[in-house]
Amino acid sequence: MNSIRIGLALITEDSFLNRIVEIEKKIAQKYNFLTDLGTTYNLPHTTLFQGRFEEGFNYCKILKQIEQKLKELHLKELKFIKVEYVPEGWYFYLCKKTDKLMKLHTYVLDLVKDDVILDLGRFKRDLSKLTKDQLEALKNYGYRYSGNAFDPHITLARTSEGKNNEIVEAFQKDLNLITKTPKLERLTVYLIGPNGSHKETLDEIYLNNG
Repeated sequence: MNSIRIGLALITEDSFLNRIVEIEKKIAQKYNFLTDLGTTYNLPHTTLFQGRFEEGFNYCKILKQIEQKLKELHLKELKFIKVEYVPEGWYFYLCKKTDKLMKLHTYVLDLVKDDVILDLGRFKRDLSKLTKDQLEALKNYGYRYSGNAFDPHITLARTSEGKNNEIVEAFQKDLNLITKTPKLERLTVYLIGPNGSHKETLDEIYLNNG
């Protein structure tokens, strides 16, 4: 049977999302990013989980279950902390890993773990930069930021080079001018594109966080 690579994500309110895109496009004028954020495709997002599933996987049902869990947890906003470089070439806007967010991630893992198709090819790549927890996550779930290695964030950009402090500082300077606690607006299932991007929205649920 054919398979599909999808992600489950939290999407913030439009005012925050739009500013993230504007800031990325401004900084991208000076640097050669491999990524390109947008407001329709390649959305800024915080991944709860991503992996490979059979094509008939009922992700719509999973999304509704996550919505119910969000309501139970009263999780209505995210709290962002700082910009950080992550090898190789990634620039993340790190989100605080609160108890509520960790409980949500653990719940999502329980929902999908029996349906994930593990990609053994991932172990043929250079994994020397991964932590022990990330290697364990890759082995058990096929996604390095799972379980104890869960590291909620928005991917701001990726380059083909090593750490550039100017990029970190440029992002941090502009992001300091906008809210660090945006409300959650949507849950999405997305088709994974290059560099883990939110290539296309396959399903979404708008949240009532007013």
